[in-house]
Amino acid sequence: MGIVIRQSFWSSGLVYIGVVFGYVNTLILLPYFMDIEQVGLVRLIQSNGMILLPVVVLGLNGSYIKYFPKFKASQTDKNKLFSLHITSILAASFLFSGLIYLFQDQIKLLFEEKSALYNEYVYASVVILIAQALFNHLISVMWSEHNITIPNFLNEVALRMLVFACILLYGLKIVDFDSFIYLVLLSYCSVTIILYLVIIIKYNFRFDWKFYTLDFQWIKKNFGFGSYTMLIATCSSIIMNVSYLLTSSMVGLEANGILIIAVFISTIIELPKRVIIQIISPFITQNFNDNKLAAINSDYKRSSINLGLISFLLSIGIITNLEDLFLIIPKGDVLSTGFSVIVILAFARIFSMVSSISSEILTYSAYYRLNIILTIASAVVIIGLNLLLIPKYGIIGAALSIFISSVLSNMAKLLILYSKYHFSPFMKQHLVLLIITFAVYGLTYFLPLSFDPIINILVRSIFTASIYMALCLLLKVSAEVNELFDRGIKLLKGI
Repeated sequence: MGIVIRQSFWSSGLVYIGVVFGYVNTLILLPYFMDIEQVGLVRLIQSNGMILLPVVVLGLNGSYIKYFPKFKASQTDKNKLFSLHITSILAASFLFSGLIYLFQDQIKLLFEEKSALYNEYVYASVVILIAQALFNHLISVMWSEHNITIPNFLNEVALRMLVFACILLYGLKIVDFDSFIYLVLLSYCSVTIILYLVIIIKYNFRFDWKFYTLDFQWIKKNFGFGSYTMLIATCSSIIMNVSYLLTSSMVGLEANGILIIAVFISTIIELPKRVIIQIISPFITQNFNDNKLAAINSDYKRSSINLGLISFLLSIGIITNLEDLFLIIPKGDVLSTGFSVIVILAFARIFSMVSSISSEILTYSAYYRLNIILTIASAVVIIGLNLLLIPKYGIIGAALSIFISSVLSNMAKLLILYSKYHFSPFMKQHLVLLIITFAVYGLTYFLPLSFDPIINILVRSIFTASIYMALCLLLKVSAEVNELFDRGIKLLKGI
């Protein structure tokens, strides 16, 4: 677990640099230079490009991670596996693009009433779909080589920097809105090409057309597992993106714009989990192969307490600073209508973080097929809840749909892992952490501040983080965090 904590610590820093650019792009520049309807349109283009991404990837990113240990000893075999997957994804991309072209009239009909402007940009969703299909698989290749730094830089920092530049060009009236969309699409394609070149140069991968010489029975097994992960990932993608689609089609682009920004703010809470998943997935696979179940359970518990510690701290900071945040961001008076949405989504993110790596453990376990049932059920639940709640409650209905489906899904995974392996992420430290959280939230909530909103946010955040971390260190909530703190003190003493 030590390598996981160390890499996640440094990689989280890289991810949060991307968060800064994401914050500037989503909360400042887009609302400043565009109306909320255009903000909703930009996100709808992206989310519709992502919603069926796993279908085009064919689930081969998960398959690559699962079977890579069997191929890593031979560069020739790795090249064949790599080439088989890239060729398959490209073929699926062209096939899927053709289907979208054939059924474009039916697709446009869905948005005609409330979000007709999107119909001019369906092609943009297709380009993002293809570029991200390749990019996501290339990320899996890098993960298998235990390298998450470069993919994180390209995905979290470089791509957002490029989008940042695109927004500035639009805001300075150097390009019009159509040209802005073209430049955003070019940005997605650029990071994909760069990552491909990195893999070719750094890890000596070469395209090998002789991938057909791989054992046919293994190829069937490979695509069989890929079909499973494709179904899982497709349902997961629906869970992540369907609320945007249905909000746009039933309420409108402006409501979708508010929902997008609310989701973005709450997503900050869950970012560290993405980093740990990137690092730990290959280790889970290897430990299952070696039957090291105790090691998996240990990682499960440690990940949960560390992710819980981070998520509670970030949630306190976000919720207590929301009112001041809306005073400083462009169109904050409009966006403040999403206050309750952010709070609801924050609770969903917290439960997901404390649930730790349950989804990844189940995915790479012998009971991975149970994940199919859970994920399909979650997709059905969130679609049903959206259809039921959005017409009645608008974006709050969308938030409640996300919260309920997320909690039910995570609870089911926790129960399955406990019943099958006696794995549990929970320890007595979780109770201590919960008490600390309530205590610090109460202190922060009643902290009297009447300065400029930016000063209020800075003072409140420093106060919250100082008290919270002091209590966590004093009560030894996380052994890894205490160890990092001790190392930091020793390093400072040695300067």
